[in-house]
Amino acid sequence: MKSYLVIISSILLFSCDTKINKDKFYTQPSSIKNSNLSCTIKAIDTISFEISDITNPLQPSLKYKKIDETDYNIFLTNKNVLELYPLNGKEKKIDIEIKNEGPNSIKHIKDFYVQNFDSIFFISGAGNQKIIHLINKKSEIINKWDLNEILESKYEKYWLSSFDCYQFSFNSQKDELYFYIYNGPITEKETQLTFEQLAFDIRKNQVQFFGSLPKQFMKNSHYPYFGICSNIIDGKIINYYPNLHDISMYSGDSLKLEKVIYAKSKFSDNLFIGEEMIGNDPNMTEEKKFLIQNDAYLKLITDKNGDFIYRFVKLGQEPILQNGKIRDFFDIQFAVQVFDKDLNLILEKEFSEYDEMYFFQSFAIKNKLYISYNNPLNESFNENKFQYAVFEIDCN
Repeated sequence: MKSYLVIISSILLFSCDTKINKDKFYTQPSSIKNSNLSCTIKAIDTISFEISDITNPLQPSLKYKKIDETDYNIFLTNKNVLELYPLNGKEKKIDIEIKNEGPNSIKHIKDFYVQNFDSIFFISGAGNQKIIHLINKKSEIINKWDLNEILESKYEKYWLSSFDCYQFSFNSQKDELYFYIYNGPITEKETQLTFEQLAFDIRKNQVQFFGSLPKQFMKNSHYPYFGICSNIIDGKIINYYPNLHDISMYSGDSLKLEKVIYAKSKFSDNLFIGEEMIGNDPNMTEEKKFLIQNDAYLKLITDKNGDFIYRFVKLGQEPILQNGKIRDFFDIQFAVQVFDKDLNLILEKEFSEYDEMYFFQSFAIKNKLYISYNNPLNESFNENKFQYAVFEIDCN
């Protein structure tokens, strides 16, 4: 088991820059290429396991992690208990209780990443405060970093307290731990010229900006509801954008752009593009209708070895039902694009023929894709279980 002391840790903060640097905008995307692989995707199995009464079966922040040769689904409950469920159903569930009081307490938790049982990272903090804690399986704090102190006050204006979402990835080839933090959107449109990513190396206390939003946002004065989403795949940083068809790839070593592709899903006809479609200050009903009726790329995952990359696209639907009510957010139609690790397209599949699934809770193991059946609109939904449909990628 590797000590956290030998890990190079990087934190990528999504912020906004009030000065446009044209050199940071990436070039015109190239057209997507088809992979040389000939593959099919088919349903092969379903799995389920019992969950505790404090586990929310609908939470989208589910994590998958392989630790000591065992595959786990990991949840953080609203009672600050980290629960690790073995997918094989043969081993016992592991609970790690996060302290609320005393010297090892962690409050205002926003997200977490489990590297192994003795290296568990948390992002926490009230308001604009961002603190990283590293704990072990006994909930003892091993180390912590206050990002506000490290990055100094000049960065604080870029950190927002609302709409925080986080992604964590471990690059096993380089022993680097990346934290992705997105803090938008900001409310003062006139100051928002672009979002950028900020890479921070904890061990070296060095920062580097990279990865601005695509130039299309700036040219058309679009005010995106989502900025940049990322994942680490085979040592590369992959950026995708909920309201753009583009995917960009950055070097994990130099943070330099390597390629940008235009990867429009053949099932996507109405991708949402920002404020021009809903106005500057929509009410809750207008916003919900807008998000339901438009497409969006909302998740990108990979398997452990990085052989396949999966990008999920939420497909737009008529927001108003025949009874006059607004369609439920769980009533989601979606498709998935499957790429090889060089971002060549292998296949696309629409999942409309399946009963209600919840693709926000999805993960991949080798050539198998697991998509959750934990949807209250599904007749088989059971709040005491976690249920998955298992799909296999079969290549000639």
